[in-house]
Amino acid sequence: MKNSIIQGVVMIIILLFVSSAPFVIINSFEGVKIEYGMMIELVQSIPSIDWLNRIDAAFIERMVRTFILLLVAVLLGLTFALVLGLFVARFKVFRLFRGLIEVIAIIPDFIIIIFSVVLGVQIYQWTGIRVMSFMPDKNTAHFWFPVMVLSIAPALYFLKLIHVRFLQISGEDYVRTAVSKGLDITTINLQYVYRNMQPFIHAELTKGLSLTIGNLFIVEYLLNVIGLTHYIFAVKDFPATLLGLCALLIIALFVFLIIKFILFLFRKGLIYE
Repeated sequence: MKNSIIQGVVMIIILLFVSSAPFVIINSFEGVKIEYGMMIELVQSIPSIDWLNRIDAAFIERMVRTFILLLVAVLLGLTFALVLGLFVARFKVFRLFRGLIEVIAIIPDFIIIIFSVVLGVQIYQWTGIRVMSFMPDKNTAHFWFPVMVLSIAPALYFLKLIHVRFLQISGEDYVRTAVSKGLDITTINLQYVYRNMQPFIHAELTKGLSLTIGNLFIVEYLLNVIGLTHYIFAVKDFPATLLGLCALLIIALFVFLIIKFILFLFRKGLIYE
């Protein structure tokens, strides 16, 4: 209980600091200065803000779009990592693929995102096929491209985690015993390897989600996805920024709970207790 209260207070302080940072941090020839008086005024103005009028249809629509983008990207990345790390890792071709992934993992995420955008433009120039759109409208015909780009970071992170755990668990005695009994590889991967791997996946889920949220700001900005990040940064308004960050925090919580529930259903449906 005490730790939860401390975490909640720290989260509120971080939200207030990040929301007020564009308005209280001043960059001048004399250096960077922080207007603490302005910060106090902004915090004092929070109770007088009419929050209900700010949560309009446009805000809800952007919130839903960001929620779908974040949820599908994390699920796609985690599914890709599980399939590749569990069922393809035993093939020799995976060794070459793993080396390529390790090289890509060294590259910063924002460079990978920019390279993906450039690649999408080149595909259109080479083939005439439009795989992405920069139009800041409500058309979701090319919504899959931001999802694919956003899923790269969690896919690489979870794949590295799953592969390391796969190598460790595969050398355990109970796995060797299952192999000596002639059990099917799929059964071994699910009932023995994944069953002992899932606690580590659950523990690292928050880290993968945080990486995806960090890239969400870049993806929505570069690809003109009308989501919460545009609402946060395009509007130079402290209440709008604070409301957007709080909504993003709520979205992250819902995405985390939904993925935990999906993993729970997967375990109950395919893993023998």
